[in-house]
Amino acid sequence: MEIPGLMESFPFALGSGNKPVPKEQRRKVAQQEAIKGVKWHSRFHFEHAWAEEEMCHDLVKKTWGMGTKSTTAGQLKDQLKKCDTLNNHFHKEDVPWILGIPIDIHSEDMLIWPFTKDGNYIVKSGYRVAREMNLTPTRSSNMDQTHAWWKMWWGLNLPPRMKLFGWKMCRNWLPAKTNLVHRGMKINSICTNCGRFDETLSHALWNCEKVKKVWKLMPSYNIIKDSRGNSMMDLLVEFKHKLVKEEFEDVVKVLWAIWENRNRQWTNQHTMNGARLLEWVFNSYPREIHGQENMAKIHPAAETDQWQTPSVGTYCVHCDAALKPNQEGVGLGYVWQDWKGNIISAGMKYQPIFCNVKVAEAKAVAAALNDKPKNIHHPFEIRTDSKQLMEAIVHNGNSLDDMKPVVNQIKRHPDFAHCTKFNHVKRTHNLGAHSLAKRSLDNKSTHSFYYSFPDWLTNVCKVNLSQSL
Repeated sequence: MEIPGLMESFPFALGSGNKPVPKEQRRKVAQQEAIKGVKWHSRFHFEHAWAEEEMCHDLVKKTWGMGTKSTTAGQLKDQLKKCDTLNNHFHKEDVPWILGIPIDIHSEDMLIWPFTKDGNYIVKSGYRVAREMNLTPTRSSNMDQTHAWWKMWWGLNLPPRMKLFGWKMCRNWLPAKTNLVHRGMKINSICTNCGRFDETLSHALWNCEKVKKVWKLMPSYNIIKDSRGNSMMDLLVEFKHKLVKEEFEDVVKVLWAIWENRNRQWTNQHTMNGARLLEWVFNSYPREIHGQENMAKIHPAAETDQWQTPSVGTYCVHCDAALKPNQEGVGLGYVWQDWKGNIISAGMKYQPIFCNVKVAEAKAVAAALNDKPKNIHHPFEIRTDSKQLMEAIVHNGNSLDDMKPVVNQIKRHPDFAHCTKFNHVKRTHNLGAHSLAKRSLDNKSTHSFYYSFPDWLTNVCKVNLSQSL
């Protein structure tokens, strides 16, 4: 006999007679999903778990219709023993416990409110559920998910003003034009930016074609560009599912910046275009690694006259850049090594651009992080011969510095969270990365080395290693 969904919905809580069943045994087959809405108490009554009403009736109907008449609960159990459905869907040792569930077909049905511990309805609980149904109808059946969401939200590494903005955004409490019209204001609800659609909150922050120009400048846009939702809460849940924590925090920052820009336009103040808006928000609120309390872990090491081997279990990457003043072209070089000095990978990258030395050095570090070997899952150190870059990373530097956007790009990189030190080293201890950068500039070439390395590179790295011994 096949009963659709029986394995997922058939509960299991008490044993036969007076013998209790351990909780871990009950949980093996107990229903895991939250009860959806108000339900009638089923004839199959268990300890805080019951099957869907239709499933219970279906099971009773089919077992009672197997050719004999059963008039008592005991006879119904006997019919269940002959039902192959239990053996097909449950472990053999669990079937006796399921058959031992007491069945009372004579008790009156009663209403159970699943959102309180005792099953009794209270106005406070009803109000909370109604609010969640209005805000997040697709998730209102599981209050635990809602609680987990807000716990995650208030734990984000964001300024309080952005967290409060996001809280209002999730609840649709921000004064978008449609919300103002709904509250009785007689205004034109058409979006000021595009002039085509009503300005709902999701339109103002995500769907508007003018706003899309800002989002397309974000590195994570390709991951979330297909996201759809009826509300900002739906969109945020989808963003959180697709992005890592740091990327999700950056998305919230951009949402806040777009809303601030929109408010400036509303009050006829100066507004910023897409690139300028992103530069402003990320320079004003750069990503912090592990919170402020852990920033002290990223510190420069004392300079010595020899190459410093990293601690056991820690990798290191040497980075450098090469350029010719007032000429187009920048060569970037980097070498990944383990704590024994063995080369793991290396790379050189040519970029046909103009920039100063500070920006080029920062770009070398960013390129090294983007090409980090996938088999490295340990902490690592970053080493550069640019003292200005080290100061900008460790001590945040000047927010108006021209290399600040690249510095923020480095800090926002997911792998930067595993960086334990950002060291300034002498050029003589950075020859491998410098040689790669110079060759890249001279030959205008881009190449990565993973399994075999040129002799000149291994010889240079051996010299550095020998100086440390």
